[in-house]
Amino acid sequence: MLIYFSATGNTKHLVEEIAYEDEEIIAIDNADKIKEINLGKNDRLGILAPTYAGGLPENLKVFLENLIINYTSHPYTFYIGTCGGSTGFSSKELRDIFIKKGMELEASFSIKMPDAFLLLTDVNDKEKINRINKQADREILNIKQKLDSGAIGDFVESKLPKAIASAVQSAYGKFRLTDKFKVSNACISCGICARDCPVDTIKITMDRPTWVKESCLLCLRCLHACPTNAISYGKKTKGRGQYLHPSYHDNLDEL
Repeated sequence: MLIYFSATGNTKHLVEEIAYEDEEIIAIDNADKIKEINLGKNDRLGILAPTYAGGLPENLKVFLENLIINYTSHPYTFYIGTCGGSTGFSSKELRDIFIKKGMELEASFSIKMPDAFLLLTDVNDKEKINRINKQADREILNIKQKLDSGAIGDFVESKLPKAIASAVQSAYGKFRLTDKFKVSNACISCGICARDCPVDTIKITMDRPTWVKESCLLCLRCLHACPTNAISYGKKTKGRGQYLHPSYHDNLDEL
């Protein structure tokens, strides 16, 4: 079984590349009613997610903390974090969650993919994006081989010291306020942003998107998926492009 969250398609692509045929896959965007899972004797449990401010996405973290996991024998467990530079302390966060459930995290991996956090970067260099994705696909094959052999260990390449991680998390909490989201006159009232918001923060009011909660994940899916690039977050994201993984660029319904 694979449980994942993906904002712009990077992690979803990873999931589809490593999944066994007929393996159960849970996208937490659509998992509101799932409170309990049952793992069979030969099942594995993989958690896959982007890295947000050095940690797990909050929606995934809360989902896992509340999830009841039943198993007849201890499953092979692993974590793969996608990131632009570092997965920070996300594997430790997951390990702590598993420990509280009487489980171990047996293997953890990191894989660099295009960074879509436009407050700190831009995605206008398409050649660079393509190079990163091609290298990522090679790394995915390597990770898949390790998973197939039941590799055990910490294979994360880059982490954050605890002091830095704490500072990053504190700053991230302040950044996540939604009052800086703006919508230009380019908006065509398609409703994609509201439909696809993973934490139901956006509603369409008078044919315009409105952020109805004070904070969100700041995953920026709404910004990247907008067909007219009408959404921005303050002044920092303007002119910095849009990114969806090539596998889903023209298939938003599959994100």
